[in-house]
Amino acid sequence: MAVSWQRLIEGKNIQEMDIIMLRHELMEYEFMIGQGLSYSEAHAITEKKYNYSQYVKALDRKAGLE
Repeated sequence: MAVSWQRLIEGKNIQEMDIIMLRHELMEYEFMIGQGLSYSEAHAITEKKYNYSQYVKALDRKAGLE
C-alpha cells in the first residue's frame, strides 16, 4: 500500500492497482461514515468490488513471498 501511495504522490509509474486502492479506500470510507458500518463490514463489501488485496497477493506470488 505504501508503494502505491508513493507512486500516486510522485505521479510516476501509476499502475492499475494504485487506482483500485484509491477506489477501495474511498468506498470503504463512504460505507463507514455514510452508513455507520464497522471497518470489517465495510472492508468485506468493498473487497467484492475493488479487491486491492488480489493485486498484493499476485505481487507476493511473483516475488516468491507466498
